[in-house]
Amino acid sequence: MKWLVALGFFALIAGCKAFDTLDRIIVDPSQAISLHGDTTVTEVARSQRCKAPDDISRVTLLADRVAVARWQEQRGVQLQGNEAIAEAAHALVDVGQRRSGGYGLAVTRKAVLHEDGHLYLRATFVEPAEGAAVTQEITSPCVLVKLPKGRIPFVRVYDQTDRLRADSAQPGGVSDFLRWPF
Repeated sequence: MKWLVALGFFALIAGCKAFDTLDRIIVDPSQAISLHGDTTVTEVARSQRCKAPDDISRVTLLADRVAVARWQEQRGVQLQGNEAIAEAAHALVDVGQRRSGGYGLAVTRKAVLHEDGHLYLRATFVEPAEGAAVTQEITSPCVLVKLPKGRIPFVRVYDQTDRLRADSAQPGGVSDFLRWPF
């Protein structure tokens, strides 16, 4: 009988944990997200001077290596990386223009792929500490990541505080009310 009570207690705790997980994957109270699964992205290249036109963080979908080359040519930027850019789709995450050094960006390898192909990325947006000695030059850090195979209609990038920073469906900027749904 005692083991039955203990089993019931553990089942109750496990059920609470499942509800906690479900709560975290609801973006809008009226709509739950169904997931296709976790996936990975790979950083391919980066630059501290991506010549962003303004201070808005963006994510740009690039269909293949030709699109990446075209983006670099349009911006007058040569991204630096340890490997050749593959013949695959990529996402370029851009912090936006900053008035000094000390800014950076790191995109995590783990991503969440929604069943309809939408991809959710996490990134750490680095800012200089208040009063820190920084270079006095315009910077605009960006990172190019190779996307998983398949059709990806849009990418959203969330920062370390779960704030939506960039959305390929909203290239002019994002709403501040959207939070990391997972």
